[in-house]
Amino acid sequence: MFATDAMNIFRRLHQDGIMSHMPFLSPGGRGETFLLHSLAPAISGDHSPRWKLHWMAEHTEPHRISTGLPDEVVECSPAAWHDGEGWHLTFIAGGANDDPAYRLFRMAGPCLSRLGPPSPLRSFVRAGFQFRDRLVYADFEKTIHVRQPFGDVDLEVPGVFILRVAYRADFPDKLLITGQPTSGGEVFTIEYDLATGQQDRLECDGHPAYKCTILGDDVLYAHRTGEDFEARHIRSGLLARTPADVVRRVAPGTQEPAALAEGQKGCCGGSVDRSPSPVAPRQSGAGAGSAASSSATPCPRQNESWLRKGITALRVIESADVPDAIRTARDLACTNCPYRYIVRGKNYCGCCGCPEWNLGSVGSDLGYKNKKAAWECPRPVPAFGPWGPDSESLTMVD
Repeated sequence: MFATDAMNIFRRLHQDGIMSHMPFLSPGGRGETFLLHSLAPAISGDHSPRWKLHWMAEHTEPHRISTGLPDEVVECSPAAWHDGEGWHLTFIAGGANDDPAYRLFRMAGPCLSRLGPPSPLRSFVRAGFQFRDRLVYADFEKTIHVRQPFGDVDLEVPGVFILRVAYRADFPDKLLITGQPTSGGEVFTIEYDLATGQQDRLECDGHPAYKCTILGDDVLYAHRTGEDFEARHIRSGLLARTPADVVRRVAPGTQEPAALAEGQKGCCGGSVDRSPSPVAPRQSGAGAGSAASSSATPCPRQNESWLRKGITALRVIESADVPDAIRTARDLACTNCPYRYIVRGKNYCGCCGCPEWNLGSVGSDLGYKNKKAAWECPRPVPAFGPWGPDSESLTMVD
């Protein structure tokens, strides 16, 4: 099987400090199997991995897919099909400092090493794909949109962050939906058949089949190998199915509004403040870094007393860590925020009132704050509140 040969390569890459993620198996024009996936160096410090698209065929090493996008852009969630014209590839990309929004892109060409330049299919999307005349994209929470000539449909996965939506290349009507409960808990993948409504929860060797791909007897998934949520490498496994009742089908436009509405969300975007007068962070001396925008009105938190600031800081520091999905959602909310500052490649809040934020300390480091349960967005119109049993897990800007 293709998976056996591929696993030897991924084990070697893992030993060499290269992570692998987002597998997608697809047949070529002569019946051979191809694997699309993302690779990145092992995570170092607080920096998120910069995944880049690769492909490999049977008995070959991975080859980089030349997208022409900047090095800082994350490339993930590939899906591809082959027809008489060649290869058609779609993927999600974004996360640049000057343009952090994620988009669904498409590339096409006679072979995977000779694809044309990427063209955007849809903006502010972190999960989705195109297969022939079917376009699928997901809100960050709950709703998956299926657009096709013979009838549109929406799928709801209530109380769940949608982390990836893919499909089986051998059964394109079968979607592979990976999510995580908004209240925390274990990730999962559901195989949902658009034709019949049949749905099953998938596991591999006792583990959730996280962001998996299936082609015939080959099953690959992204196994977590470290403390960081994105510390992954691709594994093969023995697939187990359990009947599920997680996904429900609704007519387009009848579902409740998702927590992140179109135009607010940014893999692999972020929320945009729609308050009438968005304002920028205060300037704080040389070397402060770059701001997301510029304006005049200060944040209310900046005018609080030092005692109040100290009490707030202590409450945040002593609080528990939030689940990975909550931290990810908070990071997304901060991505396009006009108060965000970038200092030495890291994100800081310019609205929280911490006096030492421009020094790069933990005081306003969003990599630290967004993982603490008591931390809440200090904007005049908050993007999210504290997380916990007695709080809403995530309250996004309307």
